[in-house]
Amino acid sequence: MDRVSCFLYSIHYNFTRNLSCREAVCLFILAVLVWILRKRGSWLAVAYSVFLIAYITLIRRAPEATGILLLQLRSWRNPGELASALLNMLLYLPLGVSGMRFWWTVRWWQREVQQTGEDRRCFRCAGWVLLLSGGTVFSLLCEVIQYRTGRGWADINDVIANVLGMVLGMILGSIHVKQITRFEPK
Repeated sequence: MDRVSCFLYSIHYNFTRNLSCREAVCLFILAVLVWILRKRGSWLAVAYSVFLIAYITLIRRAPEATGILLLQLRSWRNPGELASALLNMLLYLPLGVSGMRFWWTVRWWQREVQQTGEDRRCFRCAGWVLLLSGGTVFSLLCEVIQYRTGRGWADINDVIANVLGMVLGMILGSIHVKQITRFEPK
């Protein structure tokens, strides 16, 4: 029970340290607005996801102690570190979902070019590679900026958690897109 309470306290501490209640409400309202406007441009959700990550990890934080943390996956057994990893995964999840939806709209624009099944598989694979590498580079960039500006610790565990969140988001985005397109005429 002590580990559960430590885990929940860590989530609460990390959340309140990075966002005030007023900011969370404003970001939620902005997210709802983006969701309402999602049919006008799928790029809007990607832009909002990037803004959300940059706001929480870079803009919102005040300069404080900084340093570099090396790979320590064993530390995820600690409830506080596990909570931090989970929050990092959740932060990158919308970027994976919205990136996959955006890539799917690009795929529909390219429909005339892709007549064979092999071309479709190649295009889908290219989407996964581009989105995943873009998310990884963005995560690394955020960590480097945190370190250089003193707005946090450059932690390779955060990069791993961010990439895992991105992959999970891409999987959820793929499932969602396949469910939508199953009922569309071909």
